[in-house]
Amino acid sequence: MMKKLMMFSSIFILLFVCAGSTSRAALIFSDNFDSYTPGIPWLTWAGTNWSVSDGSVDLIGEGTSWNLIPGHGLYVDMDGSTNDAGKITSILISMNPGDYILSYDVAGNQRDGGDDSVIVQVGGGSLVDTTTTAGQNAPFTTISIPFTIGTAIAASISFDGVGSDNVGLLLDNVAINSVENIIPAPGAILLGSIGISLVGLLRRRGTL
Repeated sequence: MMKKLMMFSSIFILLFVCAGSTSRAALIFSDNFDSYTPGIPWLTWAGTNWSVSDGSVDLIGEGTSWNLIPGHGLYVDMDGSTNDAGKITSILISMNPGDYILSYDVAGNQRDGGDDSVIVQVGGGSLVDTTTTAGQNAPFTTISIPFTIGTAIAASISFDGVGSDNVGLLLDNVAINSVENIIPAPGAILLGSIGISLVGLLRRRGTL
């Protein structure tokens, strides 16, 4: 009887745990740079999500003479063509208290220019402050950085290229998602009710 009870309890607990905690992400901000006009250097204009606040960057890729990694649309070369790596800053993004994930794709310069880095900040460094480096031949890789906001804020994302040789880290697919944890999930409540009912029924029948 005890062995049956332990086996039943183990199965029930496993099902409850699997269904009991869920999370969902809501897209707050996203930009893959494909909607803009490419340029060397890239001159942003009213209506875009970004401004170039220092140095210069190039917007290259599909449809340009510098399609260094085909199949990825347009992307930003963070060290533009003026011997002064650039800094791009997004529009202000409104965020409520909670948990978030900043994600972006980076690749190497693809031109034998050595390793390249970019300084990444959210909220001027108060929410995210990190440096990402990519080897010269590295393919696009997604970087994900979680952060938490305690009070409602409007903050921008910035990417500040490091270098001055006209070939820089490549940047694409910038996004911020909010993460909401939901405990328990409806499935967990249902499983819990069913499990309790079954235990009671089996005990009354003398099976356990």
